[in-house]
Amino acid sequence: MNDDDQQQLDGTAVRSDGVVHFASASEILGVSDTYYEVVEVPEWKTAAGTPFSVRMRGLTGQERDSWEGTNVRFDKRGRQQVNLNQFRARLIVRSAVDGDGNRLFTDSDAVHLSQKSAAGLQRLFEVAQRLSGLSDEDVDEMTKDSGGAQTEHSQNGAAGFATASPTASP
Repeated sequence: MNDDDQQQLDGTAVRSDGVVHFASASEILGVSDTYYEVVEVPEWKTAAGTPFSVRMRGLTGQERDSWEGTNVRFDKRGRQQVNLNQFRARLIVRSAVDGDGNRLFTDSDAVHLSQKSAAGLQRLFEVAQRLSGLSDEDVDEMTKDSGGAQTEHSQNGAAGFATASPTASP
């Protein structure tokens, strides 16, 4: 605490700019912090030509960690690979929900969803990314080439993976 703050016994701190409430564990665990957004996808239309709308939900911390884990694989030699296959679709299937908040897709639906319009997928991915607290920097970090890594596609035709290999020290 600095000179502008004064600790109180009731769990609040009086600051020069107002009062701040320090949350307890039970308050944090009990708060509803799920956010939703409805996204119109003009690339996907009904038979009558009306664009579909998809309800997107931000991931929980556990769901985000699980999704991030799907983006890394290890080859037979133990080298780390970045898994770019169905990258956007794998996030969307975890974030797209119905009106009751239940997932629309299973994880295995990502393969089929990835065959839809890239523009439509990007539209949904950006919303899922924002609602889940994934910054552009987070995505760049997950998908970056780890110092001299080459994609497996460029080496042997296995599209969607980048192999991270150790870099030589100067």
